[in-house]
Amino acid sequence: MLDDVEKTPYDPSMALIRQLVTEYIIFPLGSELVRKRHPAKIASVLFYGPEGTGKTLMVQAVQHETKSIVFDLSPAAIVDKYIANKSDSDKMVAMVFKAAKAY
Repeated sequence: MLDDVEKTPYDPSMALIRQLVTEYIIFPLGSELVRKRHPAKIASVLFYGPEGTGKTLMVQAVQHETKSIVFDLSPAAIVDKYIANKSDSDKMVAMVFKAAKAY
């Protein structure tokens, strides 16, 4: 983890990304002890960037390592499924959140 964000230069290297994903995602998901002792209460993580940079691969790796469930709500996954009206898509998102909370 970064010791001092103010003094540490910005370094978007793969080593830093791997370290932060491990500390903030994998460790808390994989261990009850780490979850209790972890200083930050991170409820969600957003990966963003250009196409082909490994965002989906990173999510799949975290899913595999932590034996988690991923609910894919990307446009490609839900295209042509909920086009009738906005309330159908709202219901779908609500059902996914309810299922995620149960797991």
